[in-house]
Amino acid sequence: MPPPQYQDPLADLNTTQSVSGLYEEVRLGLLFSGNVQKSQDFISKYREAMKMGIFSNTGAMEDLDTAYVSNNLRKILTRLFGEVVKVDSLEQARSMGLDLVMVFDTQVSLGSMSGEQNSVNLKGSFVDWERRVLAEVEAHGVSVVPYPASSVGFKEAAGRALAALSNELGTSRRLATAIDEINAPVAVVAGIPAPVAVKGERYALVIGNSAYRDAPLKNPVNDAKDVGKALLRLGFNVILVKNARLRDMENAMDRFYASLQKGGVGLFYYAGHGMQVGGRNYLIPVDATVRSESDVRYECLDAGRILGKMEDAGNALNIVILDACRNNPFARSFRSGQRGLARMDAPTGSIVAYSTAPGSVAADGSGRNGVYTKYLLQYLMQPGLDISDVFFYTRKGVVQETGGGQVPWESSSLVDRFYFLEAPSYQR
Repeated sequence: MPPPQYQDPLADLNTTQSVSGLYEEVRLGLLFSGNVQKSQDFISKYREAMKMGIFSNTGAMEDLDTAYVSNNLRKILTRLFGEVVKVDSLEQARSMGLDLVMVFDTQVSLGSMSGEQNSVNLKGSFVDWERRVLAEVEAHGVSVVPYPASSVGFKEAAGRALAALSNELGTSRRLATAIDEINAPVAVVAGIPAPVAVKGERYALVIGNSAYRDAPLKNPVNDAKDVGKALLRLGFNVILVKNARLRDMENAMDRFYASLQKGGVGLFYYAGHGMQVGGRNYLIPVDATVRSESDVRYECLDAGRILGKMEDAGNALNIVILDACRNNPFARSFRSGQRGLARMDAPTGSIVAYSTAPGSVAADGSGRNGVYTKYLLQYLMQPGLDISDVFFYTRKGVVQETGGGQVPWESSSLVDRFYFLEAPSYQR
């Protein structure tokens, strides 16, 4: 008797759009556990047994497809996530700048005689870079070896497990919460204890805008993520804002101001599009609609407001870092031909750092980070460097890499020394 014509259990998923692109902003690393290879080896042994005559029909051979689970898993994940990349380790995923990793596990049990049960167990564990499990999804599929034993029934069990896993991925509240924390426009992260004794707490507002409708940028969100992580390691309480609307930026600014009123050190970092109009600097939200210069004051955030809020807080030290001197995306709509940002003088006890000189334009960069932020990240973590030294060495690295085409610049009125990371006592 020829084997029955089984229907693909995943066929209905191909027309299901309710969860399509649910996590489209997330770049997911897919890491297979050792059990995946063991399961594939187990299935391969069954295929070898068929060749020896235990099962003699081609239908049974086709049923035991070693790549069935992994291939269909990729189809499910690519419908949910913006990008899915197979990786060999957490370290590789981190080096590639992926947002999250799913460790995938498969365990298979197959019957050998008609009426015996097959089972396929699937599990996806979503982990962060500290190897903490943020969420888990599990699914189970069973089938019975048909009578007569013209097939094994593996695809039937695996298909049921995959369909259940797809449903779990689309409905898991814990997974949704974990991903919201990674990609929320505004996320507040509690800082770790500062590595050195400082007067008061350290607070930072970090913003990176890349997803502009008309002139998207490659690096600002990566820049913001990496600066935020570095500042956390340096003892800052960080408010991280990614691809934010004007309202998101204003809300974050107000929360930042409330923190600064407690005293201590404040740091504001921005990467994205910025422009000057009438001698004032504006930071451009991703939802800005600018058709003429007069729109800017209503559609964008005045950088002077940030500086003013920091000054009003009356805390000991304020740091402003603007990696926002890309080309003006609305230049064709403007009467003036001003480029880059205008100079802002730093109030007493503060420093304002620009990725390039006022009136000039900075490069977005060809790697993960912009040229300026790449060097800033390097020297932020160097122990024993005064804040002025950090910006000095950052400027030196940028000038050398760009052949003098980009020259970072600072306006400073600091009256005390500040170290992001003090040198160990034995080096003092």
